[in-house]
Amino acid sequence: MKSLIKYIFCFVAYYCGLVFLSRVFFRSRSALILTYHRVLSKDEKARCISQPGMVVSADSFRWQMEYLNRTCSVVSLSELIDSVGAGHNNDRICAVTFDDGWQDVYVNAYPILRAMNLSATVFLTTGFIGTKRLFWPERLTAALLPDSTISEQALEQLSEIDNQCAELVREVGTHSDRKSRTERIDFLIERLKLLKLADREAFVKTIDQISDEPGRSEESRHLLNWDEVAEMKAGGISFGSHTVNHVLLTKVSLDEAEREIRESKTDLENKLGEPVDLFAYPNGNWNEAVRDMVRDIGFRAAVIAANRRNSRETDPYLFGRLNIHEGMSLSPWKRFSRALFACETSGFLSLFSKLPKHY
Repeated sequence: MKSLIKYIFCFVAYYCGLVFLSRVFFRSRSALILTYHRVLSKDEKARCISQPGMVVSADSFRWQMEYLNRTCSVVSLSELIDSVGAGHNNDRICAVTFDDGWQDVYVNAYPILRAMNLSATVFLTTGFIGTKRLFWPERLTAALLPDSTISEQALEQLSEIDNQCAELVREVGTHSDRKSRTERIDFLIERLKLLKLADREAFVKTIDQISDEPGRSEESRHLLNWDEVAEMKAGGISFGSHTVNHVLLTKVSLDEAEREIRESKTDLENKLGEPVDLFAYPNGNWNEAVRDMVRDIGFRAAVIAANRRNSRETDPYLFGRLNIHEGMSLSPWKRFSRALFACETSGFLSLFSKLPKHY
């Protein structure tokens, strides 16, 4: 029902011209940056162990790119930054970015971008590229998503690390359907992001140890390798840094944060054979010390997770991005909705922040 109400609202707003008027009056000189993570086929999506807010289907991605290609100028992130800095009228330009460096970007998204001759920037977590390593949220989901119960003894171990997270694990075990378990795991992941790095690693490691099939999610490669990166680079895709190990930079010491940022830049420049001057904060976590560190290490700009447009007044190390997921362009009947996607990407819905979100 919530998604239907939102769809009707967006449909009326779009076809009555309210979205266009909001762009004229509120967004006339601001530029849009989109964030994607995973682009999956129908079969891949059914088996996906990433958070719903990170995923779009390949069909949805194609429809979204077709819409953007018709309604605005899709430019590289570097070109967008230059245009914003020059103070141009930027409401009709857009940059597409991807975080982490998932292999499905190469398999599913890159062919669509290439066919439409569209630019994109991929922010790589260099310590994962070319390996079978998997990010901790996916490891956690792979262990908890199957319909199995966690013993009281295991829950006691987890509660010694963080009691609230342990209770969320217990709650996951009370549900048998995949949708409900996924929702509870999503809550757990967001809570774990608040912990210190050592506590989070201990918690996830304990989950790995009590899982029926520990490590099964790392049996195959999920991230890009350097050959795929090279092919995409030759095809016009640019790359930026996303640290070495995807650490949340506000949850580690400044020394470790500097090491993660500096080494990722060095690794990328060595592999790509060119300067790398764009950075994305993992999970969007930043503070003034981290921002200044990114600048001092030699990046020209950085992007965060804040849903906002960008103008000449925007701090170049705090460019906002809109995170895209499957629910942002699909009608309640699972068809692409131009009206819904236009409302999401124009900033119109940000004027009505209490409207329901749905994945």
